[in-house]
Amino acid sequence: MRFFRSRAGLLLFLYALCALAVRADEPAPEDLLATLLTGHPRLLLTTADETLLRERARTDPLLAELIDSARAEATQILAEPPVVHELLPRDHLLVPARRVLRNVTLCALFWRLDGDPRFGARALAELESAASWPEWTPWHFLANAELATAFAIGYDWLQPLMDEAQRERLAAVMAERVLRAGLPATAKNPKHLWWRRSPINWNTVCNAGVTLAALALAEREPDLARAVVAETLASLPRAFAPYQPEGAYPEGPAYWGYGTNYLLVCLHAFRTALGNDFGLAESAGALRASGDYRLAMTGTSGLLFNYGDSAPVDRLEPALFGLARLYELPALAARTRSLLATDIATRRAELSGASPVPDFRAQEQRYRWLQILWYASAEDLPAPSPTTPPPPLAQVFRGQVELLTARTAWDDKEAAFLGFKAGDNRASHTHLDLGSFVYDALGLRWAADLGPDSYALPDYFKAPLRWTYFRNGSASHNTLLIDGRGQAPEAAAHLVAKQISPGRTHAVADLSAAYADRASSVRRGVALLADGSLLVQDEITGLAPGAEVRWAMLTPATLQLDGASATLGQQDHRLHARVLSPAAAVFAMEPAQPATEAETPNPGYSLLTVRVHAPAEATSPLTLTVLLSPRPVTSPPPAAPLAEWANTP
Repeated sequence: MRFFRSRAGLLLFLYALCALAVRADEPAPEDLLATLLTGHPRLLLTTADETLLRERARTDPLLAELIDSARAEATQILAEPPVVHELLPRDHLLVPARRVLRNVTLCALFWRLDGDPRFGARALAELESAASWPEWTPWHFLANAELATAFAIGYDWLQPLMDEAQRERLAAVMAERVLRAGLPATAKNPKHLWWRRSPINWNTVCNAGVTLAALALAEREPDLARAVVAETLASLPRAFAPYQPEGAYPEGPAYWGYGTNYLLVCLHAFRTALGNDFGLAESAGALRASGDYRLAMTGTSGLLFNYGDSAPVDRLEPALFGLARLYELPALAARTRSLLATDIATRRAELSGASPVPDFRAQEQRYRWLQILWYASAEDLPAPSPTTPPPPLAQVFRGQVELLTARTAWDDKEAAFLGFKAGDNRASHTHLDLGSFVYDALGLRWAADLGPDSYALPDYFKAPLRWTYFRNGSASHNTLLIDGRGQAPEAAAHLVAKQISPGRTHAVADLSAAYADRASSVRRGVALLADGSLLVQDEITGLAPGAEVRWAMLTPATLQLDGASATLGQQDHRLHARVLSPAAAVFAMEPAQPATEAETPNPGYSLLTVRVHAPAEATSPLTLTVLLSPRPVTSPPPAAPLAEWANTP
């Protein structure tokens, strides 16, 4: 009965009942740590992995260059002082926590790979500094979780460098600020653990952080560690829901990277520390397919199809290699390896000064260690079969978000790309952007999405103020306003027709629920044609007489307007636009600026718009059709009502 003398032991008994529902073949609660790998390191990197990394770096030039570039970043960290405690405007430590994670993981990795004492000492200095910070932020557990990841990995990987007093000090910080703070029975305010019941990215990040800390401290704090593992087994499966049924992620491609990287960290840590993941990977359903979704989200311009609070900049996510390894997907590994080669060449140009360094590179560094580990492990996979088909040019993803992506070619930078969005406006991190689209041609993005504004804006995540911010509402997106108003925040839209073929790919979305108080039916069809042209056709019925409909496309291009025609310019390229219907409609240019100074300005962007009015007696749908083309429009495609657009299963 000693097992139940601690609160953590009692908690384990209660929550194991929930955890057992995940998989019938999970071990009994008292056996959750029975297969624990003794000694260190055991989190994500083992001594066998270290040997393999060194061996492969001698024969794989791509891995060698990846390691060299990461080592250069770690060497820069040696000259930096430890990160200071700094609460941000939203009362959290997320940015400092991520810097700690970057510094600890990169330096600890190169101490293990190179044996250079400078790296080990620098990683320990970072941990000691963060351990001395005032209370972390249990009310914003996301920052605690990223700090927990840094501490767990540092504690696990740097064991030979620490004396017992240092181990005890770091273990005490993790036990108090991570393990006890992350358990409902021991947290000072269990309400701060709402993420345990949530499916969004907080679930995977926070569960990964507390789980790694538990596995690192399993010998010192066995009751707490068992309780955390049981909680994770009950909580983590909730995070599988957003990927269903086809791998798309409602929070957008940037948040896919954040949530999925940490989800895989948790699963891989279970496997390296305990030898199994309790069946979680197999029960995750469409997680297996989500790598295809993430690859499909990158346009031919190199920018993301960045719906919601995703920024447009693209990163090579380590999770792509992690998924390839976890599910043994050689085609995904090969595709991602090719992207890594391009990414390294780009980074080389940045370091040489031949091209500017993007702002996101500093953020990306905190994942470089993962990229190395998972790329190396994916090398075990065989090459794809010669009969493996190439990635499809067009894909439809359904779920809480519904998407069409289409391109005229995969490996041609000047090919055309279309991303089209439907789904649920109530999804996490969403904007009021149903029916919005992005469009690439000639290597550039012409129809754009601004992405998120500052999360420090008042009530950025709370209605109704969230929808008043320009970047979040319908007015900044490539969709419709009716009578000057955007979409209903509670509305959902569905793709009701699609066709994927070599000569034409299209989809039709029913947007009626988004404008239900102003129209009886609103449908939008988008079609990517064989020559790279994009056709956007809206049909609206039930408008009040004289109601105004505004069609808009956000663009970074310069605009030359000529009635129903417009020429868009970027660099030395031109895109041609024409209003095909109604006959009297003309283009206009409107500013893409927010109404308040607190919001982020959008220099270089403007809105190409068309404004039309419903006739006094409308007997047929108002049809508004716009064609965008990389070449002058000489013969527009034949017009057809959306009801006649083909629908294929």
